[in-house]
Amino acid sequence: MRNRANHYQITIDGIDISYLYIRKNACTSWKQVFVNESQYQFESDTNPITFMRKYHYVSPQKAKLSKYRIVVIREPLERVVSAYLNQFVTRLNRKTEFHEKVEKYLACKSEQVTFRRFVNDYVMEAGSKDLDSHLWSQKSHLSNINYNKIIKLEDLHKDTSELFGETFANKYFKKKLNATSKLRRYATEAADLTAQEIIDSQKAKMGLPSVDSFLNDKDIHSTLEEAYRGDVELYANHFVKRVCVVLNGSFESVFFENELDKFSNIEAVVTVFIIDGINMSRWDSLHSKGGVKVIPINKDIKSKILFNLSASVRLANSLIKENPSKIYVYNKAALPSSWLTSKLLRADLSFR
Repeated sequence: MRNRANHYQITIDGIDISYLYIRKNACTSWKQVFVNESQYQFESDTNPITFMRKYHYVSPQKAKLSKYRIVVIREPLERVVSAYLNQFVTRLNRKTEFHEKVEKYLACKSEQVTFRRFVNDYVMEAGSKDLDSHLWSQKSHLSNINYNKIIKLEDLHKDTSELFGETFANKYFKKKLNATSKLRRYATEAADLTAQEIIDSQKAKMGLPSVDSFLNDKDIHSTLEEAYRGDVELYANHFVKRVCVVLNGSFESVFFENELDKFSNIEAVVTVFIIDGINMSRWDSLHSKGGVKVIPINKDIKSKILFNLSASVRLANSLIKENPSKIYVYNKAALPSSWLTSKLLRADLSFR
């Protein structure tokens, strides 16, 4: 995978930071930070990114030396919709190289492009040479650096307030700066609307279709998830809460369904590991519950000692793979393995 890392270093209140530049991830706001906080004079007729490259660009090796290594991450599919609306649809009256590339792949005018065709015939077909930079995966920007401040786009104001103070955060991150962020959003079936139809609705003061209006289409959603698999996993690993539950096979499934209500309030992905003598048919109802998956940890081993050892190893490996923030244990025999794994993962552990 091609690496597209561009790190820029600046000192804020005596603190050295390195910022990883990724388009569509509040990059306009970060450009303002560098323009206004730089020790170098910014000329008004200069492109901000040109200014940053001249005075603030650093190699990954030097970026590692900063106290804070910052990267802003955004929900991947929402980012594609934002790029389509902000960089393609709303710029039909001032077409760019982006429009030329899309027209080449779709063999039609930009005005006639639908989001479905944009995804299927451009995003999925264009190679790295022709894919617009606003659609490059977030993961392709990362270097082999320990980014110690990974910030979710929605939390940018809050997190920068904690790092640099509320005055700084209010100045640069309280308001969104891209052209479409202030427009009203409405719900509709938008996947097959042409770019011109979307613009016409905007001119009629309806605003723009909501993100879900594009992503509610199952085919498009699954196609984009596959195309941006690395970004989906990156986002989930850092921002989606994961909870693991360890049970004995004799645990009553009906009772545990009631227990699940405790987890539903924390908006987490729940994985249930069931050890020893499991009849999966008893647990099938859990599969129909959103965000819950059931994994058996059992083997056809007659020796109880060997079984416990095998189950402990398999459980530890499975927990590490899930990387939860919280582990609930309802099985006393599984407590030692779960406890050791929780320490490794720095996850909270609760024995019930």
